Amino acid sequence: MTLSADARERLRLIAGSPDPVAASSFFHAIHPPSFKRSAPEADPVREVWVEKQIGLYG
Repeated sequence: MTLSADARERLRLIAGSPDPVAASSFFHAIHPPSFKRSAPEADPVREVWVEKQIGLYG
């Protein structure tokens, strides 16, 4: 099985955690927000980030 870079990083972070965690606990660590919190929801950078976050659930 071939893993994506995101999947490998997620597994690395889960394996290194001293406590039980959900995979989604690390989504922001893998792809941190790169926009201001005050950015509107329609901001193109925010929309790309949201798509990446949704993709990590897949």
